[in-house]
Amino acid sequence: MSEEKKENKFLQNILQNLKAKNNGLVLKALQDAKQRGTIHVLPGIIEVLLQTDDDLVYQEAKSILFELKASKAGEVIVDYLKKESSAGHRDILVSALWQSSIPSEEYLTFLVDLACKENYITTLEVLTVVENMEGEVNDEEIVECISTINECLENGGDENKMKLLSSLVEVLELLRP
Repeated sequence: MSEEKKENKFLQNILQNLKAKNNGLVLKALQDAKQRGTIHVLPGIIEVLLQTDDDLVYQEAKSILFELKASKAGEVIVDYLKKESSAGHRDILVSALWQSSIPSEEYLTFLVDLACKENYITTLEVLTVVENMEGEVNDEEIVECISTINECLENGGDENKMKLLSSLVEVLELLRP
């Protein structure tokens, strides 16, 4: 069997075991994914995070998300953030963007919308992602994001979240060219 076929079989095995009902198998699959996984197993890891009720499995999946090295992982994470199934876990998924140093400039508008709609913790994570942006962002997009946040601020809500949103406006102003 060629090396490529062996590797594909190994990755398929990981994906299959990530769906197992046995937490021991899932943990082993997560550990294998951490050592030799590719971007192709990331959706399976996120599914485990979203669906497990086992704390050890959850922590292992979260640990992997926080150590990602693939910039393409941002696309996969944002796709999951858009899914209803990620409700209640969006803070962890957003956190994975900055924990793994994934460039997120292209997701700025989406992240700002998420900050306005989600809870305090998710808003805090979005603020952290934006604070850590190093790439260039289109000035027009920044102005649009600030306008979105100002609208959200006008509607009011949780005082602490409103303070975070105000801080987000300040950070966005600093990103302007």
